[in-house]
Amino acid sequence: MRFRVLGFLTLAVAGSLCTGSADAQSVGTQWTGCYIGGNVGHARSEMDALSRDGFWAFPYGEPLGSLNVSGAIWGVQGGCDYQFRRVVIGLQGGIDGGNVQGQPHIPYNPNFVLGPDVRSITTFTARLGYEVSPALLFYLRGGVAVVKEQINSANLITSASSNVRWNGSLIGVGFEYLLRPEISLFAEYNYIDVGSHLVEIANGPIVELDQKIQTAKVGVNFRFLTGGR
Repeated sequence: MRFRVLGFLTLAVAGSLCTGSADAQSVGTQWTGCYIGGNVGHARSEMDALSRDGFWAFPYGEPLGSLNVSGAIWGVQGGCDYQFRRVVIGLQGGIDGGNVQGQPHIPYNPNFVLGPDVRSITTFTARLGYEVSPALLFYLRGGVAVVKEQINSANLITSASSNVRWNGSLIGVGFEYLLRPEISLFAEYNYIDVGSHLVEIANGPIVELDQKIQTAKVGVNFRFLTGGR
């Protein structure tokens, strides 16, 4: 919850600074065009675990607790936008990697540890924006996310890992600000629902993991094929 509030506060501050800038009224460039760029940020993975096995350590159907890890992310993105009056629509694809990993102890039985190592988050989204000023765009985005990760687990005797690729849904909100017709900066918050999946812990019990990932990112886009006013 604190991560989500921090993400929205970051966007609110960014928006207020941009709308107060004198340059925001002087750029006067359309958002129509394409772009490529990079980003950095922070991600938090939250997993709720539920026993789906009659294993002695975890009675069937027993909630096992929350398994949360976080870390830095970085990546690239690209897409195209089309502007009609103050409305901007667009498509974007991107991929982020980073250092979102850990092996927290399972609260129900601390003799077991379980956690993800998020290797990459690939997104395909559409966005709908509103031109607040000639240089400032507020937007909503939504689409699909493909999460590749390694699920690591261990008990007092053995350990195991498995590589998985899970598909989920993404919704997000952000601001983008034109420094120049060919360069823009953005800040955005995204919420990814990876869904529920079954995994085996250290070659033993089966658990169901319900995973959500939140990301807060800032980045730069280099724009081309742009329209002018």
